[in-house]
Amino acid sequence: MAKYYPSKPDIFLSKLADLAEKYGQQVCWPWPRLDNRGYGRFGSKSELAHRLAFGMCVEPIPKGMHVCHTCDSPSCVNPNHLFLGYDIDNARDKIKKGRENNSGLRHPHMLSDDQKSIFFARCGQRPKRRMGRTEWAEGLSLEFGLNTQYILHLSRKVQRIGDRENDN
Repeated sequence: MAKYYPSKPDIFLSKLADLAEKYGQQVCWPWPRLDNRGYGRFGSKSELAHRLAFGMCVEPIPKGMHVCHTCDSPSCVNPNHLFLGYDIDNARDKIKKGRENNSGLRHPHMLSDDQKSIFFARCGQRPKRRMGRTEWAEGLSLEFGLNTQYILHLSRKVQRIGDRENDN
């Protein structure tokens, strides 16, 4: 079994406890620091937060195993939403839930085609200034039922794609 502990376990567990208190046991606990794929990262080594949560709160992670999300939210670190699986298990879960990625972006699978069109058009209208972005994302979160941090992450990707298209 591979041990999976962060460089500062006391700080990690404290942040995990804060999320549990803030959100409760049943819903997703979005980790605040995300990588470019939407996964939570922790510490100077930028360790995957969901793997740390599982390894510290559930059981050690065997070599070659993935920590998968039942909630399909890569930023979630709620140990109740995590399970061990091989790459093939993760792929089967993805197919079973109908979230093959056709858009080039991650997890807009929860939306209908019409909702996706509206959502991505709105992502292109993300405020340029930092002030107001959270409120903007919270509004989209309520409208589309997606995580606010995830919306901010997707909107950065949409803007980068738009910037590249404008440069050509």
